[in-house]
Amino acid sequence: YRQIPLSVRSKSWVPSHLTVEYESAGQLRFEEKKALLENDVLLSHFEITNLDFKPRSITAIIWSCQNLQKNLNINFPEESKNANYVSNFFKSRGRISWERIYRDGDANINRKIAMVLGAKDYATATAVNVSDRSWDKPFWKLTPFYEKTMPGNLPSEFHFDPEANPEHRLGFAYVALFYEIEIPARETVDFDAFCAIGPDEQKAIDQFETARNEDDAIEANIDHWQQYFQSLPLFRCSDPYLEKYYYYRWYGLRLNMVDTEGQFKMPYPAVFEGINGGWFRHQISYSSQVLMLDLRWMHDPTAAMGCFLNFAANQNDDGSYPGVIKTGLTEENGAFYHANWGRAVRELYRVYPNLEFLNKAYHSLARYAKYFQRERDKENSHLYDVVNQWETGQEFMSRYLFADADADKGGDFQLKGIDATVYIYELQKNLSWMAREIGDYDGAQYWPKQAQVTGNAIRKFMWNNSLQFFVDVQPKTWKKSSAIAAVGFYPFMTDLILKKHLPAIYNHLKNPYEFWTQYPVPSTSLSDPTADVFGEWKGKRLVCPWNGRSWLMTTSHVCEGLAHTAQILDEKLKPDAVELIRRFIHMLYLDDDLNKPSSYEYYNPINGKAPFFRGTDDYMHSFIIDLIIKYVVGLQPMDGNKIVIDPLPFDLEEFSLENVQLKGHLLKILWRKNDSAAMDRGLYLFVDQKLIKHWQKMGRYEVELE
Repeated sequence: YRQIPLSVRSKSWVPSHLTVEYESAGQLRFEEKKALLENDVLLSHFEITNLDFKPRSITAIIWSCQNLQKNLNINFPEESKNANYVSNFFKSRGRISWERIYRDGDANINRKIAMVLGAKDYATATAVNVSDRSWDKPFWKLTPFYEKTMPGNLPSEFHFDPEANPEHRLGFAYVALFYEIEIPARETVDFDAFCAIGPDEQKAIDQFETARNEDDAIEANIDHWQQYFQSLPLFRCSDPYLEKYYYYRWYGLRLNMVDTEGQFKMPYPAVFEGINGGWFRHQISYSSQVLMLDLRWMHDPTAAMGCFLNFAANQNDDGSYPGVIKTGLTEENGAFYHANWGRAVRELYRVYPNLEFLNKAYHSLARYAKYFQRERDKENSHLYDVVNQWETGQEFMSRYLFADADADKGGDFQLKGIDATVYIYELQKNLSWMAREIGDYDGAQYWPKQAQVTGNAIRKFMWNNSLQFFVDVQPKTWKKSSAIAAVGFYPFMTDLILKKHLPAIYNHLKNPYEFWTQYPVPSTSLSDPTADVFGEWKGKRLVCPWNGRSWLMTTSHVCEGLAHTAQILDEKLKPDAVELIRRFIHMLYLDDDLNKPSSYEYYNPINGKAPFFRGTDDYMHSFIIDLIIKYVVGLQPMDGNKIVIDPLPFDLEEFSLENVQLKGHLLKILWRKNDSAAMDRGLYLFVDQKLIKHWQKMGRYEVELE
């Protein structure tokens, strides 16, 4: 037997699958379609064409190398701690299956993951071999089967018996299934290989068999993705960068959407922060609060609600929420992040009014607010504490050095944080509204007063008049910080802003030496002594530095703040809001290439380069769909039955947003800059398939839905 070398000739990708065409020696042509199916099954569908005038026979081999036990210092898994290992292998004609067991520090079995490997057809031969550890690269010549595969003698053996030989618990296990394929002259045959992944062997086998019995799994996956996109508002516009990124963002949200069916203390579907194998592959409060703003536009609000309700279900005894809901070995949730939960819940309710959800949210958030009043403001200042650099989700910044010169070492300090306090102001204000909605008379009297004093405290103590900027406060001295960070723009998302605060935008945000970079917005002003666009802190490149990189999280907030201020307080800022949102979207295309949308954690604010070294793309740490719908299309749901239509002047030839489900209605919004064959110029609003309004020009229009 000789391996048929393949080299990639072309690749094409759509959300449902990746198509790869290969060059090969001889008279064979290979095309592969790779997909992750809806039920957690990986599929490789091959179309193999025989270009010769005589039939050909080839052998397809599906194989894997499994590290039998991760902890090298443990000989027997029955006594292991913090180990994961393969418990056993099971083979049948059509598949090989195994379970990997995960133990915690007390040697308890916490989790197991099962895998099933096989093809649509039955295997000619199946083999399992154990080997000492060696080079663990996915090269065929490194497997034991490379030597054992000979003409007329495919290896059909099973060498894995850890009870008789404990050495079989150590090293690598190589598993393989062999398939003889006959290809008639000048014809094409199909070959499907699957790997199913599940919480136990039977579940994984069921998923494998479902995929294996599908007539056309690729076509079924295409249908699945089409159904997903049809369950969203459909956006079209004359700016291809805005349009493509809108759908790329929805793709990323679906990629990270998780429904554990109640496992891992997650009773509701939600969206994880990112796709990497570490910290981001959890539900994290810092990202969940902003993901709700994008997810609220789905036809099904379950995931948007789940992003909050999972934390309510895991609320700590003191009223705080965990920063992360653990999905790994450690059962206890951990960390803490500040988050603007009140705003997220209200914005979701404005699209999907649901009193049952609001009632749950109100009672949980009231406990959360009182935790802050009790534990994070013992001075009764109505300014709220940040106690370490990790809990803001924004570490390594000069704003923390203002509180403690050693803050970057990760220890505790006390700082009245502008971001933390704005979040609690928003929470108190929205608790006032929730109390009225659900009929809590006492709450409707109490929370407005709390919001008023917190808002007054922000204006009085956190506005640095000499800097003309919102800053943190040192509670021991009540000194105002001189650190200028992007979180200082967060008050501009609220109703706190007065005309005297506008210099923060004109003098700082629009300053190219501070925040107005080509690739916006640096998390720390570039005028700061610690600022570094390359992410270096004290001469060392860090993976999560907030001293000058343009993070998606802060940039989406600053875009919201500028756009909101332009519409409510200073119309002269509207062109700037348009430019900022456009720059933000363009930053997300690698090399400004329309065919290369991305979603890294952050980018270089000067050259726009992404942190490839992090290995973390498709990272959902922001809100972008909401910005496009609210400020490009102009659709802004308000309380009750009211909506506002107020597009920013993007100067688009045309745009449309259709298939929008909002407050029990179906909406469509169209804009035509010039007359077209289809319709007159202007802005159109359709409700439940009827034309309700037609305005000749852009503007701010309020509409009551019946």
